[in-house]
Amino acid sequence: MDQPMIIRRGVLVWLLAMSLFSPMIVALGSVWYTGHAERQSDHQWCELLGAIDRPPAPGITDPAVLKRNADFIVKIHRLRVNKGCVIR
Repeated sequence: MDQPMIIRRGVLVWLLAMSLFSPMIVALGSVWYTGHAERQSDHQWCELLGAIDRPPAPGITDPAVLKRNADFIVKIHRLRVNKGCVIR
């Protein structure tokens, strides 16, 4: 003889709470991890950009090369500022 399954009220409340809070906990964890990974990536980019954000070598005398280097250096420095690696 099949009897209907009876779920106690406490168990029902616990199941309902877990079904609501579990996705929220997972969502908050992924938001935290995304922010953490972004900060770590920005830090690595800042190190790389800082290493190449240097004035041109003094031995370069060709005006075309100096102009190209100056444009490159300005773009790299602007990228460092936009990433928050240096303060204007």
